[in-house]
Amino acid sequence: MQDEPSLLSPVSQDNRAYVTPLFLALPINSQHDGLLSTEFLKDSTLQKVREQLPLTPEEKKDIEYAELSEYKKFRSMGYDEVTNSLQAMLLRNYRLRKNKVKMTGLFRNKETNLSQILFPGSRPKIYHKDITMVPTGNLMKSRMNLAMYDISDHPAFANTKYAPCRPTVMGAKVEGYGSAFKEMPFNFMLKRTVQCAPIVTTEISPEDLSFLRQLVREKYRMYFQLDDLPVLMRSRELNVASKGVPIGFMASPEMNGLVGSTSHNGPRSNENKYYLYNHFKFTVTYHENPKEHDGVHITRFDIHPFSFKYDGKFPNCDEKPSENDPNTFLALEDIKSHKHQTVTFSYDVQWVRSEYLKWEDRWDVYFVGIPDSNFHYYSIINSAISVLILASIIAWKLYRTFRCDMVGGSKKNNGWKQLHADVFRLPPSPMILSVLVGDGVHLLVTAILTMVLNVLGWISTMETGDVVNAFVLIYALVGAIGGYTSTTVYKLCGGKNCRKNALVTSTLLSGLIVIAFCLFNQLSSMMGSSADWFSVVELVLLWGCVSVPLVQLGAKKGDQVACFIEFPTKPSGDVRPIPKSKWAKFKWLSPMLSGIMTFGVYFVELQFIMSAIWDRQTYLGLGYLLTQTFLAIITCAECCVCFCYLQLNAEDHQWWWPSFRSGAAVGVYLALYALMIWFDRLGLEGWYSFVSFLTCMLLASLCVGIAFGSIGFLSCLYFTRGMYGTMTSEI
Repeated sequence: MQDEPSLLSPVSQDNRAYVTPLFLALPINSQHDGLLSTEFLKDSTLQKVREQLPLTPEEKKDIEYAELSEYKKFRSMGYDEVTNSLQAMLLRNYRLRKNKVKMTGLFRNKETNLSQILFPGSRPKIYHKDITMVPTGNLMKSRMNLAMYDISDHPAFANTKYAPCRPTVMGAKVEGYGSAFKEMPFNFMLKRTVQCAPIVTTEISPEDLSFLRQLVREKYRMYFQLDDLPVLMRSRELNVASKGVPIGFMASPEMNGLVGSTSHNGPRSNENKYYLYNHFKFTVTYHENPKEHDGVHITRFDIHPFSFKYDGKFPNCDEKPSENDPNTFLALEDIKSHKHQTVTFSYDVQWVRSEYLKWEDRWDVYFVGIPDSNFHYYSIINSAISVLILASIIAWKLYRTFRCDMVGGSKKNNGWKQLHADVFRLPPSPMILSVLVGDGVHLLVTAILTMVLNVLGWISTMETGDVVNAFVLIYALVGAIGGYTSTTVYKLCGGKNCRKNALVTSTLLSGLIVIAFCLFNQLSSMMGSSADWFSVVELVLLWGCVSVPLVQLGAKKGDQVACFIEFPTKPSGDVRPIPKSKWAKFKWLSPMLSGIMTFGVYFVELQFIMSAIWDRQTYLGLGYLLTQTFLAIITCAECCVCFCYLQLNAEDHQWWWPSFRSGAAVGVYLALYALMIWFDRLGLEGWYSFVSFLTCMLLASLCVGIAFGSIGFLSCLYFTRGMYGTMTSEI
């Protein structure tokens, strides 16, 4: 055990102030505990900051400029943002200052820490002397391959006895995390250093060697946790902190000294050489303050892997170097030799006390480098301005045209007024249309409620499977909304078999998703990846016992309500022919333009979402996504209403399906964007990754298209009923 070295000498431990020519001596708990310099600020401003008095807008700008200047200065001097030094903490706090804001009202924000934002209401765990802590783990994952393997597939943890320590929620199983978190064979005694403790000495078969080479080639990583903190690998030189520890590394033939058939100085080979990490050096940082609490708080969990070929059966600390040495790297045997290889795995544990890093700031390093909230705000402002301009143009154009048409009365009996006897004529395939609209509203309500729960702090994107679990449960519980909407639209379309319509509504989209999940689970099992058939049983039971009955209940209510809804005009006996016009030649532009306008609202935010899903990053913007969802709904409704009016004005009365297609076109753009992401940005390899990516994105595009298609249809339905309901009796 050792204390973390301090780069700055404390002047007063009572008020925790530090002296340095570049940092302003401020209490750490003040609102400006970041980077400030006396050379950029006036004395009056400094006095206000020290006394925590209100600042003028000009003084706030001066402080921002001073902090930015100091940040650039320290970065140019080589200070990093990922270690636990005071400078690194101040630099991290500056980078993340705009992400440490929590809304307390419509126009009020409150400065807080990431722990309260990510895990609202969470409290630190206190560990006392002589307690034994055991890290947990469950999967091996890669950014190059979507297949995930259980941690027990690694030879170091295959024969050890460890039991599940906590259950896996259904949402995590749906995401592919079928394995529960398990206790790893590491014993961490609080504040007790461990040197070269053996894990296991095992003999690896040629088949397992081939599997290990595949994991190394595809850059798989193991993920451990301690006190809910994911393990980190940090590089001060590169200013990078990444979660997980790699299985090993691969050296190409161009790397002299690493790829030899016998030794470091031996003959070179023309093939890549694979090396295995078999020693893990853990560093656990803790914060201890007897004045505030008994015991310690865990604030950091780091790992540094070593590749070392032991000569004896059990590790000998005297022969292990302090750093990775190419002369002692553990190379994996060539699979062509068909030989077994004996490997010894071991670990170290070092405890470091930190005075600066507190429990509430321990998550900061995990989010260094993520875009701050300004990007989300700029995206929302851009979308809001676009929606406002579009709404103004459409409203003004429709107002002028509609007013002229209504004032003209029977003297101007052309355009949309000619369709009063045909505009509500029944559409083709009314059951399919009503089912799609009902499923779309069902999905949209589920997505909005899930994002609202995240904004309220009831669910967190940091918890594995938490968001998916909430989405699945909410989807099952609000099934009555889908059944009600579908049956109401079906009755308005002249449908007679409401029971069949309700049955199709409850089984079409949901059944397709369940079947796709079953096939995906079977594919994962064939690949040897992590799969859990119990989650399939859970989904089927939730679907059949909760969702389907609620859809039927909502359909029964919709059947009763639809009897009281009437159209303002009734269809005549003869179908009015649709005249040839310019609209008939260019009506295919309607879904194209409507889809691109709606997709444009999501475009910036979609890049963060795709990175979070496929690059295995963390997405913290569900609140921003909720705002943009409302803007996208408004945009979709406006565009669909505009094109519906143009279609009716061209005396084309078949508006039912085109209004749905205009809204659903955004799903096509999402699918095209996904393909572009696959070929341009993602580095995924293998047919399994391609099939998984393609299946997930096609289902997502289908769901998004159905949801916005229902918005387009319902907005046009409301518009046409209102427009023809206000017609004068002369027409």
